[in-house]
Amino acid sequence: MHRDQRLPLHTNGMRFTALDAAGAVLHAEECYSVGGGFVVRAAEFGRETAARTATTLPHPFESARELLQACRDHGLDLHELMLANERAFRPDAETNAALLRIWSVMNDCIERGFRATDCCRGCSRSGDGRHACTASWSKRPSIARSTSSTG
Repeated sequence: MHRDQRLPLHTNGMRFTALDAAGAVLHAEECYSVGGGFVVRAAEFGRETAARTATTLPHPFESARELLQACRDHGLDLHELMLANERAFRPDAETNAALLRIWSVMNDCIERGFRATDCCRGCSRSGDGRHACTASWSKRPSIARSTSSTG
């Protein structure tokens, strides 16, 4: 991560680079998050997709300021407004399943980090070999449990 660098097309972007064993670049690609759950490659940046242009959202917005204002105007919490917009693309069950898949991947990353050697400097290991901070994390309510009943 290079916090002092900004990709040329947008602030919310990532550069992926695959290297061989000698460190030579095999492939490099820049991708940008353009809002609404969309991620595009640099070559596609700025081009509207058929799905985006053909879909009318009940609560369109172009900025965080507009999003928050739409929430106030319609008396909705942010997650309620976003779910209403997602319904323009797919049923709630598909959205919930996709969110749970994303959560699962993120949770797996966290768990791998906890199991990694020396992931938490100064954090002791319990009798089962897990870091003590893992026990604290695993006692937190799971988003999977809290969202799976909605829907």
